[in-house]
Amino acid sequence: MIKRIRLFGFGFLAGILILSIGPENRLKKTFLSYVDYFNMSKRVHYHILKSEIVLEDNLKNKYEIDELIEAIKISKINFKKSNTDLEECKYYVLETKLNLQDSEVEIKYCEKDKKSFVSKIEKSFY
Repeated sequence: MIKRIRLFGFGFLAGILILSIGPENRLKKTFLSYVDYFNMSKRVHYHILKSEIVLEDNLKNKYEIDELIEAIKISKINFKKSNTDLEECKYYVLETKLNLQDSEVEIKYCEKDKKSFVSKIEKSFY
């Protein structure tokens, strides 16, 4: 019985070692995914970034999609100003730095269409 426990322990440790060695640390990546599972902000970021991001007409000439995606990645979601109770599309206010200035980005995320509509970007002075 003790031999089986030792053999199992050796196999378990060898498996952890194999998962943690390599070009991408799969053990760390999986562990961090489990830790962030209940982080609501991370989930919203994930869904917004996986969807098609559409700029409203008044913002198309002012901002590039790439710089907006980078701003979304570093943003914090203000759930007090957001409205997540809507049926069709959820409304989120993201606080971020855009063009080296503190800004608030208003995004309407429609889960059914898999689209995120950026409706307004305003500079905030807080």
